[in-house]
Amino acid sequence: MLFTLLGTVCALSALLALPSLAGRLGGLAVPGITLGAGPVLWDGLLGHRQVTVRMLPLGVSTSTLPLPVRLLGPRLYLAHLAAFAATLAAGAGAAAAGGDGGFRFAVGLLPIYLLLVLGQARHPLTTGWVLFLMPFRSALLGRLTVHPAELAAGAALDRGDAARAAALLAARPAGTPDGLHGHRIRAGVALARGDYAQAAREAVAACEAVADPKAAVSVRMLLAAALTGAAESGELPAAEYLPRLRDTAARVREGHRAALPYFPLAAELALAEGRRDAAVRAARKAAGLAFNPFWRAQAECTHAAALASVGRTDEARAALERARTAMPALARIAVVAGRMELLVVTEARPVSP
Repeated sequence: MLFTLLGTVCALSALLALPSLAGRLGGLAVPGITLGAGPVLWDGLLGHRQVTVRMLPLGVSTSTLPLPVRLLGPRLYLAHLAAFAATLAAGAGAAAAGGDGGFRFAVGLLPIYLLLVLGQARHPLTTGWVLFLMPFRSALLGRLTVHPAELAAGAALDRGDAARAAALLAARPAGTPDGLHGHRIRAGVALARGDYAQAAREAVAACEAVADPKAAVSVRMLLAAALTGAAESGELPAAEYLPRLRDTAARVREGHRAALPYFPLAAELALAEGRRDAAVRAARKAAGLAFNPFWRAQAECTHAAALASVGRTDEARAALERARTAMPALARIAVVAGRMELLVVTEARPVSP
């Protein structure tokens, strides 16, 4: 039973990733590949592609972005249509020629696959969206395209090199508009150097560039990090910080609740509300699940702040060292370290919702 379940999960993840095999021919860039699920065992770059290996062997997932190529819409549509048709044909073939076992597997797998395709149709760039909604959303597709220089800049930022990311972004041809990805990279660079007001402005601009809640989740996480940095540095009063952080968290839950454990937002909210032990647990989990060094450094900074708030100073310093290893030039590391030196631990008083 267990092996059947694992096989089904792995097969479904592989089927959903099939369109990415078309690559540039299908108008797609594939900046990231994840093998498995759960805590990160290893991550690194293969070429310009982020590869993450996780602890649980539960299939493969890819991140895909549309490129500004000629006939992007038709190429993207054909890539997803070919993957969809091949999946249905393979399932029908297995049911017809695979004996009793093949029939049961195909009959069990195909309905789940179809439900996933239809269920994800409201989210851009999924197979369901491309096949059923993209023909009516061409303007949104244009806002989601990524310039090759943005791909390289995004990879550098993900690896924790904000200076290189800024230089690569500046190398784009003159007049290249800042869509979702340009604003996202500018927000990350500003966040890295401690310009929290600029980071927040760029994150808001990125959210406005794309109306879809799921597509905007990553930049809402950047907005939350900018709010936290501004609060820690004294730029944002506590009376403004908590309501804005709660609003950001609510929008993330609306867009893609499953993404929350991978980012430090839940821990930052718990810490702001005085739920210190919950903040420690959430930050530790986010640091273990983080997609790349950029977010691992952010999560470890939040982890350090949460640990310091409960008097576990030595562990907090160790968390800051891990943040420094992940992203040495992150300005927030010095801010959190300075706050730790001034911190006097008092009894927590949780804030009511």
